[in-house]
Amino acid sequence: MEGIIIPLFSETATISIDYYKLGSIVLALVGKKIVSMLLGDVQKYAVKDVVSKIMTAIKTEIKHKLAEIPLQRCSKIKKEKFESDITEDLNRVEQGLQNGFINGMTSLITAIGALIVMFKMNWMISTIIVISLVSFRNISSSQYE
Repeated sequence: MEGIIIPLFSETATISIDYYKLGSIVLALVGKKIVSMLLGDVQKYAVKDVVSKIMTAIKTEIKHKLAEIPLQRCSKIKKEKFESDITEDLNRVEQGLQNGFINGMTSLITAIGALIVMFKMNWMISTIIVISLVSFRNISSSQYE
């Protein structure tokens, strides 16, 4: 169906707006945003779960290593400060891991999406670009070995 014809500057110059098509585009964008938000939440939950398992293993290993260190000679204040510093450092490592995983996953998904769009537009040029990038990477990495 054709939308409403709106005369703008003169009676001969008119613009036709298809409101049904516009509505379907708006709904598609809203749906994309909702899916993006849901996948972002799933990504954050999965990363938090993975990082918490990694950090639990690291904390367990550090506790075993600290148990082997003779801290009897240290005063109680120094021992508490030492444990506080370790806890603070571990929290920084945990935040860094979470941000790193999220940024890495986002970059990977973006690269895959860009490849899909490239191949949909022109598969021949996309193939040449991918082969060029892979060969350039191999050449540049072999220079540093």
